[in-house]
Amino acid sequence: MHKWCSMDNLLFNLLFSFLLFFISNWFGKRSIKFGYYQLSFDSSEEQLIFNILYRSFTPVAFILVLSVFLDKINLFYLTKNIYITTIFYFLIRFIFILIIGRLKITNWIKHILIAFISIFVSYIVYKNFIEKRYFPLPTEQEITTALWFAVIGYIYKVIKDISISSLDNNRKLNYVKHKHNRFSHKYGSIIEEAIGTGIDNSTVEKQKALIYSILIYEDFNRHILCRLMERLFFWTGRIKTSGIMQVTSEVYLSNQDSVKKGACILIEKYNEVYKDKYNNTQDKNHSLYTARRESIKYYNSDISYINEVESIYNLLEVIYPKSSDIYGCDGE
Repeated sequence: MHKWCSMDNLLFNLLFSFLLFFISNWFGKRSIKFGYYQLSFDSSEEQLIFNILYRSFTPVAFILVLSVFLDKINLFYLTKNIYITTIFYFLIRFIFILIIGRLKITNWIKHILIAFISIFVSYIVYKNFIEKRYFPLPTEQEITTALWFAVIGYIYKVIKDISISSLDNNRKLNYVKHKHNRFSHKYGSIIEEAIGTGIDNSTVEKQKALIYSILIYEDFNRHILCRLMERLFFWTGRIKTSGIMQVTSEVYLSNQDSVKKGACILIEKYNEVYKDKYNNTQDKNHSLYTARRESIKYYNSDISYINEVESIYNLLEVIYPKSSDIYGCDGE
């Protein structure tokens, strides 16, 4: 009987950990959501201490509130060893990072530190409060003090958010290079076919960098789990884009088909804009820049999307040195 109770508690802890995972993702604007995120991966690196404490205490607050709720509905027995929920939660998060292919850009030192702090505090809270069924309500003075701390914390966060977030460029560059190498092996021939032949090497590199930039960014935002959900529910008609490059189509596109169609859309627009702009201005440098920006805008008009793709494009200069707008402008 004891073994079955222990097994039941483990199963409930696992269930609670999944609930925590989805709640934290929803509030943290991460993961399974159909939106675009900046390729800064961790936009709060500047507020490192605040970020670590916030992420560490989220599971602690969850198990504490959940325990109070279970106690109120006469299911207190489900709180036995509820700190295990926090352990399961971080295991799920680490597995999720592995599944969506973000090993290369994850700050593992920070994540492991957060997990250690959170599990340790969860255990302390469990042994000193939850296990003893001791849920003291705060006094009026304690609420006032906490309110002022919240106000000060909010002001601090607003001030910090005004400044431009610093990025871990090495981590970002390694991720972009890793994804490029992977995609070039899988879709390289498709992309080269879309670009065509009979054009100079610098233009080829510029167009390759453009296509791979969007391919990397779309994959970052529409990871394999998102694309699986899109495939399952595409028949409803509410999902309009599909494949790794998220191309709009009436029929569901495979990754290969989406790369082929997406690359053709970009190259067609790029060549059209460049020819028109260069014929009007004879300014090759500006024409190349405009062709790229307008091609990205044609693919997705959101300004943050355009800027994020541009940042990836700039990083790809280590692979495509001729992709720079100023390359060969004086000599060609």
